[in-house]
Amino acid sequence: MANIYIGLGSNIEREKYTRAGVVAMRQVFGPLQLSSVYESEAVAFDFK
Repeated sequence: MANIYIGLGSNIEREKYTRAGVVAMRQVFGPLQLSSVYESEAVAFDFK
């Protein structure tokens, strides 16, 4: 079985949409192994 690593994130309602993404992937792929949740600043955006 292959290992696949996916980065998942959201800028809007982070917890809601990240959780929904995990639920959708479980429906397609079955059981998943998840890492801890990490939060960071947005990258490559300049809102000046």
